[in-house]
Amino acid sequence: MHCKWSGRACFSEVAIPKLDGLESPVTSIYPGVLVIRPPEQDATTVELLIAYGDAEFRWPDGRRYVTPFAELEPGSEGLLAVLAQTGERGKTTLRISMAREAR
Repeated sequence: MHCKWSGRACFSEVAIPKLDGLESPVTSIYPGVLVIRPPEQDATTVELLIAYGDAEFRWPDGRRYVTPFAELEPGSEGLLAVLAQTGERGKTTLRISMAREAR
């Protein structure tokens, strides 16, 4: 779904492994960067954000810190364009997986 307060980014709630706090905290998110918001205590999900343009992670009361953990592969402009449409068209379903290294 499109982020209401963070600008040009989308978010999803995803199941998480055990995470402890922030690592390399940032507020600015750049196109193609995936970040996670630290989970609340005893949470089983976390917010995953993917920026399709310049964005900042915000809540109604201001900026919050997030942890960057991945970047989309070069050539992902089509995916970013689909994400950008969520602001007008509403949520969409995507499946994202880690790329396997070439052998």
